[in-house]
Amino acid sequence: MPCVIIHYPEETINLLPKALKVKCEQVVCWVYNSNTGKQSRLVSWWGCKPDFKKITQPYKNLKDKRIIKRIENGKLGAKLYDWWEINQVKNVSKEKTNHPCQLPEELIKRIIQITANIGDTIIDVFAGSGTVSKVAKDLNFNTISYETDKQYFKIIQNRLK
Repeated sequence: MPCVIIHYPEETINLLPKALKVKCEQVVCWVYNSNTGKQSRLVSWWGCKPDFKKITQPYKNLKDKRIIKRIENGKLGAKLYDWWEINQVKNVSKEKTNHPCQLPEELIKRIIQITANIGDTIIDVFAGSGTVSKVAKDLNFNTISYETDKQYFKIIQNRLK
């Protein structure tokens, strides 16, 4: 079954290839400012390939002659790079819920947009605060979430209203 996983690299390197029995197709580094020793996580695609051309981002080197020519020809952005700077959800974020490790909506939005196709159903087997289902719903995808913690389940219900 194809899947996308957000994780710390140690767990993936040691466990996932045996458990999933599929090949890792792509890896992106999600970086963020943090008061902890970890300032990044990997996002990996297993058994499916993202299409980085579905989303554009600003060019990094606007003085590069090739970039200038692309902009002159109407190509106003580059495909996504494999380095995503997206802040974590902190106590000051409007997205913040009572979940201790909520993922940012922008991170999930990018993953869904470059991975899913129209008509797909987005499944989140560890729903937590419901970010995946909320973003999937906002993007007009059907979504199924699984969560065993009653407190987190209530958070999800409130976010999806």
